[in-house]
Amino acid sequence: MADNAEQIVLWVTSWPELGLPSAAADFFTHDATYENVPVEGAEVCGAPAIGESLATFRSLFRRIEVEVVTVAEDGDLVMVERIERYVLLDGSVLELPVVGAFELVDGLIAAWHDYWDVVPPPVPAPALPAHV
Repeated sequence: MADNAEQIVLWVTSWPELGLPSAAADFFTHDATYENVPVEGAEVCGAPAIGESLATFRSLFRRIEVEVVTVAEDGDLVMVERIERYVLLDGSVLELPVVGAFELVDGLIAAWHDYWDVVPPPVPAPALPAHV
């Protein structure tokens, strides 16, 4: 069995192309929870429901690409910073930085919390004048 960090990296990079909802059972405990934190009331409980929820979400896009930036592991807790690129059905692309916290039990995801900003990033600061 892969260690926890490897299992989570495999999940976050491959879920968009897995055969959901059934594949969720290979990664989640039967009573797992998934919470898309910025979306109020968006907690989903149970591997089948998580798989169904992700399959519905996935159907909104032509493709979803995931780039893992940083992984941190402490026992059964894995944190993954990633960039998710959503290719919409019209071909336009939305890029979103996401941080996920995963709690595992016996190598399976028992809780998954995703954090991302719901507002557009601020306008870049203007260049500072050079010191004279």
